[in-house]
Amino acid sequence: MTHNNTIGASINPNFVLFTKKTIVNGKPDFKLFSGAPTDHRLKTIDGEEIENYKILLDCLEAGDEAYINRHQTYEIIKD
Repeated sequence: MTHNNTIGASINPNFVLFTKKTIVNGKPDFKLFSGAPTDHRLKTIDGEEIENYKILLDCLEAGDEAYINRHQTYEIIKD
């Protein structure tokens, strides 16, 4: 287990856990989503779903724009 996004993306994990915090009636409410890294959707035990691609991209790559910028940089320096 790691909280470091660089390590998390490079160790080829076999399971993903994502916690989402919302405020309900003035109190924090936490939902735990889980699934395989290759699943299209992560799910809670109650069946609520969230898009895995967006979660992984935001958590491990700092979002679409940062991912695209890094990709472009790598392409520029590629032989």
